[in-house]
Amino acid sequence: EGMTFVPVNNRLWLGADSENRIYEVDKDSGHLLSTIGAAQLATALDFATRRTSAGTARAGDIEGLAYDPWQDLLYVFSGNCCPEPPAVFRLVRGSNGQFQVETYQPLPSSSNFTGAAFHPTERTLYVSDGGDIKPYDYATNTRGATVPINGVDGTIYGMGFSADGADL
Repeated sequence: EGMTFVPVNNRLWLGADSENRIYEVDKDSGHLLSTIGAAQLATALDFATRRTSAGTARAGDIEGLAYDPWQDLLYVFSGNCCPEPPAVFRLVRGSNGQFQVETYQPLPSSSNFTGAAFHPTERTLYVSDGGDIKPYDYATNTRGATVPINGVDGTIYGMGFSADGADL
């Protein structure tokens, strides 16, 4: 359900909640380049202790993806449905140039992050939690205050910012 663009190598990353995987696609040709599935996401280690793996229950229902161009990180959010509990996974680029699953943060079962985007000038990760948009800090696993948006009613399923960050 989620999608994000990685300009460094001209790739689109697409999330498929019913297949429990993410796909790397060449933006120009449309060719599928790689797939990261639930089994790989399940190996992510808990960010705080680096000891406990996420497990398959957290690795399903892929909802939102966001790319941090400042740190070259890919974030993948799983939802609170089918299975649960939800989590956010952080992928880092390995020495082979490919994104690899690194760590995860557990999310409360009440959260439903259906969209995510990285603000290009604030250097902040934002998530949609139902109809609310909030900043999210991976390192502390905390959400900030709701950002007011006039005229939006209902669940926000995807997000993206303009290159200058002026528009969501």
